[in-house]
Amino acid sequence: MTGEKSDLSGRTILITRAKDQAGELASLLERRGASVAHLPLIKTLPPEDTGPLDDAIRRLGDYDLVVFTSANGVRRFFRRAEEIGAPAARTAAKFAAVGPKTAAALEEHGAAAFAVPEQFTGAAAAGMFEPGRLAGKRVLLPRADVAGGELPALLIEKGALVDEVTAYRTVPDDELRDSDSAAMELLAAGAIDCVVFMSPSAVKSFIRKTSAVPRDAYSRAAVACIGPVTAEAAREAGLAPRFTARSHTIESLVEEIAQYLKGNHAGGAG
Repeated sequence: MTGEKSDLSGRTILITRAKDQAGELASLLERRGASVAHLPLIKTLPPEDTGPLDDAIRRLGDYDLVVFTSANGVRRFFRRAEEIGAPAARTAAKFAAVGPKTAAALEEHGAAAFAVPEQFTGAAAAGMFEPGRLAGKRVLLPRADVAGGELPALLIEKGALVDEVTAYRTVPDDELRDSDSAAMELLAAGAIDCVVFMSPSAVKSFIRKTSAVPRDAYSRAAVACIGPVTAEAAREAGLAPRFTARSHTIESLVEEIAQYLKGNHAGGAG
């Protein structure tokens, strides 16, 4: 690993993201010397009723703007478009993406975002649009079933006519795997230096799935969150987030983890 940092050598980081979505985060941590444990807590599924999503896809030309707030939303949206035979969806509207990963997911599907806020917040997304620009415009928000109400409220304040549609569901991942047992054992033994949360749903699922593990066992583990909404969910769950990613990206989060643990040589909350 010539030329790469090894400032996380000897540290064990617990990733709570779905295994098929954790590759980039795990790779960045491992390249800096960390040992990575996986405890997938949520998984994404299609909507129970795909009718509203299908209708929105077929009427995409009626919208002035489609705002995606996650890469999952992009992938589920375009997958469904292909399933119902509407591949032209990618060229039927203007797209905005919250964050570079969401924009990259759009590019994977042959579409491009004309606007990309750097921060993963509703205020930042709404701030992409100058006063008056959205007045009377029809905006589609294909999102998770548990998405918050801040963004649509802010867009409506700017005069937009907003339609929300469920592009996917986030549900607890209750499957018990050998790797889950190993992660739980590390947590119970106080061997985890940092627990990483990428969504409020993961926080809630973590509390439920680890209910048999005394909190004192992992009280020294630092809690890292991708952004302020996830951090607030952690606080509400009785956890104490030590930091959030400054630019709400995976790269920024890894850098924050490294900097924090470097200053806490004993690991965890110190």
